[in-house]
Amino acid sequence: MATESQKKARDKWNKKNKEKSKIYNYKSRGKSFILNYASLKDLDEYESYIAQRREQLKEENNL
Repeated sequence: MATESQKKARDKWNKKNKEKSKIYNYKSRGKSFILNYASLKDLDEYESYIAQRREQLKEENNL
């Protein structure tokens, strides 16, 4: 269980780092879904999304 000072520090960090916090949250939820709930169809869809994103990042980096 977190102490009051730990809670304060966590809240301060979250307030200062909203974008990072949002990304960590998305990543955690995505991983949990894939590992615990995704069907084969879901996994196929995610593989397609990953391939699309990889291509997008490759194109952006070659600019």
